[in-house]
Amino acid sequence: MERNRRAMWLSKPSRTEIMDGEYGTGEYVNGWSDPVEVRVNASAPSGDSSSSPFGTQVAYDLQLVAESNRWGIDEGDRMWLGEKPELLADGQPSMSGAYEVKRVSPSLNYCAFGLTRVDGR
Repeated sequence: MERNRRAMWLSKPSRTEIMDGEYGTGEYVNGWSDPVEVRVNASAPSGDSSSSPFGTQVAYDLQLVAESNRWGIDEGDRMWLGEKPELLADGQPSMSGAYEVKRVSPSLNYCAFGLTRVDGR
């Protein structure tokens, strides 16, 4: 249901080329894409469930469930719950309050995502 969906912000790893104007040479710097809004069912893992899409011995800080993975969420992507993350002076999103996608588990009827909290700048 649409009313159960919460705003999440998704950022994927990216590489940016920095060119040296004097010599015309460049180097690549790893970073993150500009966060885009994703509306998905999000809940803190609690209680018991008959379905264990990630196994029984795995703990996540946040679980997401969607009808599909139409956004292309991959393991290693970063997500924020609620407000769009602040952009730092270098144009990269602040990792404060970020979650890392640790697991993507598609099934016939839905796709589940397991996220853990990131300690970052």
